[in-house]
Amino acid sequence: MDNKSHRVLLPAGSLFFLRTMNGKKEQDAGTYWCVAKNVAGTVSSRNATLQVAVLRDEFKATPSNTRVAAGETAVLECGAPRGHPEPSLAWKKDGFEMDMDGKRIKILESGSLMIADVRQHDEGKYQCVAHNLVGSRETAPAILTVHGTVLREQNAIDDDIENWHQSSDSIDDPIYVPTGVLSHSSGGDEHSEPREKIAQKLGISVEEKKGRKRTRN
Repeated sequence: MDNKSHRVLLPAGSLFFLRTMNGKKEQDAGTYWCVAKNVAGTVSSRNATLQVAVLRDEFKATPSNTRVAAGETAVLECGAPRGHPEPSLAWKKDGFEMDMDGKRIKILESGSLMIADVRQHDEGKYQCVAHNLVGSRETAPAILTVHGTVLREQNAIDDDIENWHQSSDSIDDPIYVPTGVLSHSSGGDEHSEPREKIAQKLGISVEEKKGRKRTRN
């Protein structure tokens, strides 16, 4: 063999690869067999197939920063890089590999991550990870932002308005609303209703005064 070759024939007859090649100009993948010769003749071994594991650096598709409203469905794209064997895909959230429940959160056939009924705690940095025999490749983090929290149910809003009216000594009395938002829990998540929404239903104005919102008829 060529002394400059990355293939070395050992004294015992084994073929040793200093490194494996898998480029357009030269590839080591293929079928090999050993041939022994002497004055009596020639004999060949059985064939052996060499496959070179590869995992490219570039993903076919990568996730991008995404903003969704709570309750909507978010899809973070990912397409595995080329590789042999075919790489498998997983996802990380804030640096930790995710457990898929197969229902609300699952990996699509394309490799993209789908999160249904998005919740506030789904916010974070997401990465797509490709694995095969070579090792792993990760995409750059993509940030999922959840905004526009789900408003409380209409009947709950109406109940609050009715309670505010009943607690006033007179309909002409000013109604003082603490700063912040109305909150309630549903399904383990906190939902909020802005004060301005309530004021709009009442047909009153809202103004800032001394660190709190004051509403008048």
